[in-house]
Amino acid sequence: MPAVFLVVLPLTLGHQERWPAWSFACIALGCALAVVFFRTERAVAAAGGDPLLRVSVLRSPGLLSGLGATSAADASGLLTTAIQLGQAVGVAAFGGLFLTLDSRAGTAADVSGHATAVTLVWVALATGFGVLAAVPLTRTVLAARRASPMPQRLSV
Repeated sequence: MPAVFLVVLPLTLGHQERWPAWSFACIALGCALAVVFFRTERAVAAAGGDPLLRVSVLRSPGLLSGLGATSAADASGLLTTAIQLGQAVGVAAFGGLFLTLDSRAGTAADVSGHATAVTLVWVALATGFGVLAAVPLTRTVLAARRASPMPQRLSV
């Protein structure tokens, strides 16, 4: 958890703070802590202990492609949601990169026709990425079901 915090915080605040030296130091320290964590977990597993994270699980066939597909699907959903919410409240999503607003005196900002067209293109792209992400995820799940039977429930 500290390693993730040390990487994410400077990435979040670095731009607005004009990338001070502490941001790069935190990122380097976070990466070093992540390496120490993974090495410690491997050592605990090799000694026969019970690690917090079994690193060998990451080598399971299809896991990384499944995680990638899931991440792509999540990203497409978040992109679509951000664009639609920005359009609904009359605020330019992503700093005006995708939407252009037409403000008129005395009225709320109206979304221009160009912005609507751009938004529809991005929604179509995001939906396409979501559908493409579902293909390898489905293949991974089906391959895993064929490869091993469902685990039995342990009675407590």
